[in-house]
Amino acid sequence: MNDPETLAAQNGFSHWAQLNMAAAVPLEAVRDMCASGRCGRYGHNWACPPGCGTLEDAAAAMGRFDAGVLVQTTGTLADDFDYEGMEAIQRRHKRAFADFARQARLLLPDCLPLSAGACTVCRRCT
Repeated sequence: MNDPETLAAQNGFSHWAQLNMAAAVPLEAVRDMCASGRCGRYGHNWACPPGCGTLEDAAAAMGRFDAGVLVQTTGTLADDFDYEGMEAIQRRHKRAFADFARQARLLLPDCLPLSAGACTVCRRCT
């Protein structure tokens, strides 16, 4: 049987580590960035505020767990402005995370996969 860290390795993440969930705290400052419209997804994506629920909702969901695994995808960019390279790394991470989350749910049905950024599964969110 696989554990989440083994799944992380198998899915090709660059780095992974155990996470003490007490250290993972939803921040009002991040919600403020969302509300300011920096990425344009606020109010347009169910994985983003306000559709994803309140900070209290997130804290309660995360509070059900003592431990987790933090994953990271890194890559090499041609220069500091290599936007296409950044996008490619992001796509690679999102694909790996989707596979990782699916496999983690099979291994641990009550797990809570969380990822940074908006969901991009559908071309246009309902």
